[in-house]
Amino acid sequence: MKIQIHEPKIVPDGKHIGVITAVEYRKEPFEYTDIIIGFKENEIDYSVKCGFPTMVTPISKLGKLLTKFGEKLKIGDEVDPDVLIGLQCQFVTITETTNKGKFAKVVQESIHPVDM
Repeated sequence: MKIQIHEPKIVPDGKHIGVITAVEYRKEPFEYTDIIIGFKENEIDYSVKCGFPTMVTPISKLGKLLTKFGEKLKIGDEVDPDVLIGLQCQFVTITETTNKGKFAKVVQESIHPVDM
């Protein structure tokens, strides 16, 4: 099978508006819930991922995110982060450089519903 080679997409730093397109779960190296956000700027489609520890309390990062989007967190109840799929959001990205290269990092605390 042959796969076409594409030019890398560089996500510009700054504030963006997008839609939460998926929620993924991973267990390595720790349990994380990844929020996938799709957006389009200057006719280019982008997708970014932001990971949250898979722990829901009223003060955990994932709990605070769910609360921002209208979920009522009651101790002992259960919540499904998939309720975020399809919701419009605002967020900020910054370019981060590691030993693996440069990539766009979503600032966790910046994700919130689009102001109406």
